[in-house]
Amino acid sequence: MKLLVFSTVIPTKKNLRVNTFQTIHRSLKKRIPTELIWVVYQPDQFEKIMMDDQTIYCIQDFNDGVDLLKKLNPDLVLVPNRKEPIQHSASLAGKTLGIPLIGFSGAKIDKINENGPEEIVIKTAKAEGKKCPVCWKINIKPCERHFS
Repeated sequence: MKLLVFSTVIPTKKNLRVNTFQTIHRSLKKRIPTELIWVVYQPDQFEKIMMDDQTIYCIQDFNDGVDLLKKLNPDLVLVPNRKEPIQHSASLAGKTLGIPLIGFSGAKIDKINENGPEEIVIKTAKAEGKKCPVCWKINIKPCERHFS
């Protein structure tokens, strides 16, 4: 199974998104053959990077979301629930090409339990508060940037 994830950093640098999807990838590949495909969007262009069963591409290697998905041919596209143009383009392309999308928000893995060969349980924590209608950040208090 080929999983496609977008990132603002090259996954050799660790952040919450990188750690989350690498953890999910490690658990999945114990059960099924899995390849993790990263598409990094940043101003500086770089050459494709191969790391074990992960491949890292530069967004500038593609013309648009349809071109990206046709060339990389993922089985699943993981997109955040934010209004970012690159993810929106990939979401529209995925719907057009019939590639399933999984949305995520504030991904934080608390624990992964492997209950036998057929079941992986991933426990996550839900953010507390309300979502700002402008920036979509979840806060207990009103958003300081937009409602102060």
